[in-house]
Amino acid sequence: VALIDTLAFDALPLFAELLGERGPEKIVHDASFDARVLFAHGVRLGRVFDTAVAARFLGMKATGLSSLLAALFQIELPK
Repeated sequence: VALIDTLAFDALPLFAELLGERGPEKIVHDASFDARVLFAHGVRLGRVFDTAVAARFLGMKATGLSSLLAALFQIELPK
């Protein structure tokens, strides 16, 4: 697990390969906006498992992260 402050420095060139097809699988939630922003900066997001997409495939009505965590793991996220 890593947390990167992308405002502190230009991290994109350093992480382009990691975020792409050659990098490890990324488990994300609702990455559509992130993928569009990265693509606009020349990075194609690859090897992604998107939990929001998975929830839709499973027919779940509420696919927000908070809703999924509550329904599947009884975890309540504070606002």
